[in-house]
Amino acid sequence: MTVTLTPELEELIALKVASGEFATPEDVVATGLGLLNNLNPEERVKLKWLREQVAIGVADIERGACSVLDMEEVKREARRRFEANRNSNGTH
Repeated sequence: MTVTLTPELEELIALKVASGEFATPEDVVATGLGLLNNLNPEERVKLKWLREQVAIGVADIERGACSVLDMEEVKREARRRFEANRNSNGTH
């Protein structure tokens, strides 16, 4: 069997071998396939959902339906929501 990999996957495999974590590219692929094969049904559902969400996000980006976020504003909003939730639960 011959499989064509994206340049990103080829680089990832090469990095894993170069780091000494794996002896050969085949070992990297075999380990990855083994992990996929061992996923339980709940993990498979989560992985399917995650792939669907990523596809939705990529489609949004491709059609320009996204905006740049200011990470500091995101952090401020997260902290505000955290504090509001904490205060509504009566914990301090």
